[in-house]
Amino acid sequence: SHARAPHLTPEEWHEKLQDGEDLVLFDVRNFYETRIGHFQGGDDTPGVVDCIDPQTLSYEQVPDFLTQESNLTRFKGKTVMMYCTG
Repeated sequence: SHARAPHLTPEEWHEKLQDGEDLVLFDVRNFYETRIGHFQGGDDTPGVVDCIDPQTLSYEQVPDFLTQESNLTRFKGKTVMMYCTG
């Protein structure tokens, strides 16, 4: 069986974002939902949390995104905070 990540309350989520160190946000919503709104982020900018949008049409495409080594390297050594609408 796979270990599940803990569910965070909004307050806990906000606190982790404030820490921001070695953190990456992984937006697993579909393409349409991410166009409506998303967290702003940067790539390797000090003090700015990296936000990864795999630009998928459905959640079922996320595993394919994660099989690409170039995508995986953005997660290595980081705390990953994943979010979706469901």
